[in-house]
Amino acid sequence: MSFILLERERKPIKLRGQKVVPSTISALSKNLLLEGEYVGVKSGKKVTVINIGGSGLIAAPELRDAYSISNIIPATLSEDAVQLECDEIFVIYKNILDVKRYIFEGISTKEFWEDVFNSFWVPSDYYIGNKRLGTGWIRISTREIILINGSIPKNENLQIISMKSIFNSKSNLILENISEIGFETIK
Repeated sequence: MSFILLERERKPIKLRGQKVVPSTISALSKNLLLEGEYVGVKSGKKVTVINIGGSGLIAAPELRDAYSISNIIPATLSEDAVQLECDEIFVIYKNILDVKRYIFEGISTKEFWEDVFNSFWVPSDYYIGNKRLGTGWIRISTREIILINGSIPKNENLQIISMKSIFNSKSNLILENISEIGFETIK
């Protein structure tokens, strides 16, 4: 039950007497993401997810696959979202300490990975050998990994498999030189 805030409107709109903020998020699993209160890992700010889903995303043909593999969905957030930074990771409060941030240096692609995906957060599962370490997101352009409920041992090559597939082929990456960097706290 976590998501990354990708985009949000700058001003709230009024919907059924309540001020809300239309937003775009990347969810690890739309089925596991519930309406309710979440807290930002970096900022500590709270936001309420009022509604998830809809048909508000229109993408250029070359971006449709990227939107799909990134599990990008529309969401209606509480008015508090106006003050939030994009790329903030949100979790339910009890899981805030289970989120880790890593960077990596080396990368090799075993299967199909299009350049258009590089700037998107892609929900993925993380493995060393056959051992699953956890789930989270990867963004190639910034060489970042967000890991939920797990940790990556030092000096190990990490295999990453995207959670969603395109053309029945999941993307499979091998990463090297991974180090935990934590989050900069926004005050």
